[in-house]
Amino acid sequence: MLGSKQTNKLDFLFYFTLTIFFKKTYATLCAFLLSIKKSMKAITIILFGVLVLTMMSCKKREDEAGIIIRIGNSTSMILDSLRLRYDTSNYNYGTLEPDRVTGYHFFKSMPDDPSALPKTGNNIFMAGPIIPPNTYYIPMLSPGEYTLKIFPDSALSFGFNAKYLKD
Repeated sequence: MLGSKQTNKLDFLFYFTLTIFFKKTYATLCAFLLSIKKSMKAITIILFGVLVLTMMSCKKREDEAGIIIRIGNSTSMILDSLRLRYDTSNYNYGTLEPDRVTGYHFFKSMPDDPSALPKTGNNIFMAGPIIPPNTYYIPMLSPGEYTLKIFPDSALSFGFNAKYLKD
């Protein structure tokens, strides 16, 4: 049987060994955690930079001070080769089924005269009021999103009218 002095020495050696082991383990663990923290800082900085660049590169189209227009078909006919009358780029909105709308298209400016040149079969007609050129000043649309609604109107010569609706 071991004496109390011997037991104390063994306990001391045991605790001393455990303390050294845990200090080394603690030191290793701390170094590992600090290295992870440093790499996490690098990853966090990179992700934050990517987020900032993404947010800076995403601009709304309204920020460009332009007009965004789509066309809505409120007639019972299929409209082909839809174009805006005052569009100098001659953008073709394509074919539009009844009670549907096209996608938006961006314009730097557009006169506030709602008129389109749709086609049905081989017939090209005009929807909207007919304003002879250079008769009076036509104001411009203010920047924003609009839907040019084409609808039946028996009062006009072509039987269709159009109006801009601010979205």
